[in-house]
Amino acid sequence: MTELARARVKLIHRMPDRSDLWVFIDDGAMFLRADQVEALAGIPPWSGGELLVDLNEWKTIDGHACYPVEVAIARCENAATPAAAAFLEWVRPVLEQVDDDALDNAQAVPGFVGSFPVDVTARRLSADPEVEIGRRALFAFMHDLGWLSREGADDDWTVTHLARRNGWLTVRPVLVSGRGRRTYLQPYVTPPGLAELHRLLTAGRRRDPPEPAGHPTLFD
Repeated sequence: MTELARARVKLIHRMPDRSDLWVFIDDGAMFLRADQVEALAGIPPWSGGELLVDLNEWKTIDGHACYPVEVAIARCENAATPAAAAFLEWVRPVLEQVDDDALDNAQAVPGFVGSFPVDVTARRLSADPEVEIGRRALFAFMHDLGWLSREGADDDWTVTHLARRNGWLTVRPVLVSGRGRRTYLQPYVTPPGLAELHRLLTAGRRRDPPEPAGHPTLFD
């Protein structure tokens, strides 16, 4: 099952000659809109029929009852009807195509205005007397967290799917000269990312945290 940490994405697929199926990725799990599954697969509503769905096995998302993808597939397999089999034949490859790139394309990248370069983030974090971290160490820390990745020592840092979908990091295109001009997507830490880094770096603190800083400006 495709996992996604603390983010929500809605993807819409259309079964040929039928109607739409909404796929939600919410709180690390994939869900299918229940009424659409029932209509496409020709199975009874979740609250009726021979197979009842436990109340803990569905979730309300955007006002719609939704099945976890495993429950939806199990209900269709249990029905064992031609309509349910046709739905399963269509939906299984559709769900397999919901990869990281598809999820990223379904979600907007946070803007860099109001966000901070890594060196500025390190200084803001170090304003707390219980945190002392520099730019290089902060890059390494975010790499260890799975927020940033790079193939080799000379390669650019890349924002991961985890950090992008949680809204912790964003990028700003920067033109780099030397050996041919190229564009580098410079990582920026968003305000939620700054708060999460501060939380992680001060976990288990013994003193009260300092008063929060004022709202950042574009020139901070």
